[in-house]
Amino acid sequence: MHREFEINIPDVKPWKYVILLFRIILITKGLKMKQTIPTYDLNGITHHQFHVKRMDKRTHDAKDILLDKGIHRDSHYIFTCMESGHVKMMVDFKTIEAKDSTIFCVLPGQVHQGLLMKEVCGWFVAVKAELVPDSVRS
Repeated sequence: MHREFEINIPDVKPWKYVILLFRIILITKGLKMKQTIPTYDLNGITHHQFHVKRMDKRTHDAKDILLDKGIHRDSHYIFTCMESGHVKMMVDFKTIEAKDSTIFCVLPGQVHQGLLMKEVCGWFVAVKAELVPDSVRS
């Protein structure tokens, strides 16, 4: 049995639907873009398989790089060997704080962001993931 029915659509100009649809698409794209967390590769700072940098009270660019990147991921391991100072960062949405003699590691793919870097002395070591043997990963 076949039935016919009619749907009453309010008297709205068709172009208003097009504008509404366009706004919905823009809002949806904007939400997706805000949720995207960038991933940085070691190639952005060196052409080698690893990068070693001394951090001390005179090294202002390390502080700027740490704090300016915002929330992100890296495709490489990061080992920080602090001799002194105070660092606060977010790793996988948990705040981690380190003071004085501390060693910590950020694994490839972990979401992180530098929050504080005060009078830090020590070493920053970044190593491409393929250099770290499977037997000692994570």
